Amino acid sequence: PDHNFDDMWGSWVTLFQCSTSKFLGPMQDAMDVTSLHQSPKEWQSGENALFFVAFIVVAKLFVMNLFVGFIVDGFNANQGKSAADKKYARFVRQMLQTRALNANKGLENAYSKWLQRLVEHRYYQFASALGVAANAGFMLADHANASPAFRQILEAQNLGFTLMITLEMLTALVAYGPLYLSRDRWAILDALVLLGLYLGYALQEGQFGQFVKALRLLRVLKLAAAIKPVRTVLETVLQSLPQMVNIFAVLFIQLFIFAVIAMQLFSTTKYGKRLGPTANFETWLKSMGTIYQIIFGDEWQVMMDDTSVQEPACTRQFEGYQFGDCGVGKTSAALFFITMKLVCENVMLNLLIGMILDNFSYVTDEVAHVEDEEWSQGASDAQVTALLSTFRKFDAGTGRVSLTCLRSLLCSLHEPLGFRTADGELRYGPKEKAYELLIRAELNVIVCQDRATGHISASAYTQVWQAVRGVLQQLASPFSRRRGRGRLAFAASVRFKDVMMTL
Repeated sequence: PDHNFDDMWGSWVTLFQCSTSKFLGPMQDAMDVTSLHQSPKEWQSGENALFFVAFIVVAKLFVMNLFVGFIVDGFNANQGKSAADKKYARFVRQMLQTRALNANKGLENAYSKWLQRLVEHRYYQFASALGVAANAGFMLADHANASPAFRQILEAQNLGFTLMITLEMLTALVAYGPLYLSRDRWAILDALVLLGLYLGYALQEGQFGQFVKALRLLRVLKLAAAIKPVRTVLETVLQSLPQMVNIFAVLFIQLFIFAVIAMQLFSTTKYGKRLGPTANFETWLKSMGTIYQIIFGDEWQVMMDDTSVQEPACTRQFEGYQFGDCGVGKTSAALFFITMKLVCENVMLNLLIGMILDNFSYVTDEVAHVEDEEWSQGASDAQVTALLSTFRKFDAGTGRVSLTCLRSLLCSLHEPLGFRTADGELRYGPKEKAYELLIRAELNVIVCQDRATGHISASAYTQVWQAVRGVLQQLASPFSRRRGRGRLAFAASVRFKDVMMTL
């Protein structure tokens, strides 16, 4: 057979194939072994299967999964080993999520205030959830060869759902202003669903029109987010997206490199058992697609055999050409495919899994977190939200607080970050004055750093997003009673995250 245990190299390649779950062929061949120089006989040596079962348990289920264990252990090591280190790392993550905790600031006119109370009422939210559930139920009930009466009911329901989302979006915009779209991720989701619905009606004929209309199922995510553990998971997945983009970028670079190498080595190799129209390396694009198939379970060991074909099963060089249709030999083909599997699959994909597991460990900590006034287990999301609410009393709507307000801010915050006790008593003695001086000194350093860099460190995405928020704020100003006040610009100010991390 193509894979055997006749020598050390062949045994290593065959065992690596088995460790990637491609063990049925070698195991069946081993079960048919008779004796030296004798033809195989079916089930002659069935006990040989025990070797492969033991190897799969040790190599596949234990050794290979150690990759994930080492990666997760590395993530945990970065968070620190002591309880205080872990609490601090958790607080850092919460500071990064302050946008998710950021409550909407509505407009201040009477009509907007009334609509805000309406939108935040539990009966309004229940009616919205009921509409989403009903629409999902109708979509599940849709089927081929439906009767005209059922089609009419379905179209009427779809129209009613579109009008419901339109009314909800208009109500939220009047209540919170255009900045509502920049502060709430679920509002962006509603806007995308609404855009898809209207595109579906505009493109009534065609599969694309049906596809964009099906985007309304995304509203089910908003319905699921009403459950706190599910909402925490969804928020954590959103927070993981930047890290996932980085990992996928590195994975794409590696796929690019291996695709180019495969195209140089195997582009003219003759078709075999698996190498063919649906899996080949003739062009860079086809090479990328084939490697993608291999990573996610294609029969790579059969392709390895196809690309190692040698004479007389192939032609070394065609007459009048500088190439033939032979492969590169068993050793070179095995080195390429094994290296690709190790680098692209067993390392990069497990790195992605490790990152996801690390983020979801934060989810389980948050769900099991027990809130207390002393923050003995760290701050909860509700306590961080309370910090944000207190901070807003001093930021004048700028998102930054002046250093001249530092004492007032500290006197308004409760322990352990502020000078006010849990029962509301203010403590401001010599020790608190020393704390204030140390905090002001550290914040002054941050202000000097901001002035020196000129906020150049902000990413291009952040700068564009701030420009969009500015436009939306200008659109919202005619509807707000604050339009005549103007925007304050502090001479020395710091952000919410800087203040809380310093405290």
